[in-house]
Amino acid sequence: MAQLTGTVKIVLNGTSHKSKPGAKYDPGGRTRTAVTGDQGTDYVESLRPAMVDAEFHWTPDLDLDALNNFKDGTVQFMADTGQNYVMENAFRSGELVSTAGNSGGVPVKFEADAGTAVG
Repeated sequence: MAQLTGTVKIVLNGTSHKSKPGAKYDPGGRTRTAVTGDQGTDYVESLRPAMVDAEFHWTPDLDLDALNNFKDGTVQFMADTGQNYVMENAFRSGELVSTAGNSGGVPVKFEADAGTAVG
């Protein structure tokens, strides 16, 4: 029986951040889209950035200004199963909207040209 990934740690430029369950990682690469014609189906490729999508706990030590301005940084996505992925020259994309309360948090999305497995 194999262990499934249960928790992940997200590290930005060497600083670990508390995240809620459900963080997502996409290594990026190429997305193939089907193109159907009268004689069959082919595909076209487009580039897809690497991506980490998570929600951080809104704690007193979470610097929202630094998070909002995050760019040209290193993002690590470390699973409890030992898998470790790194995105270099990453940036935060989208809006940064923080919500207070028990179910609140700070949804974040980081993107880069590519993600690579480490170790």
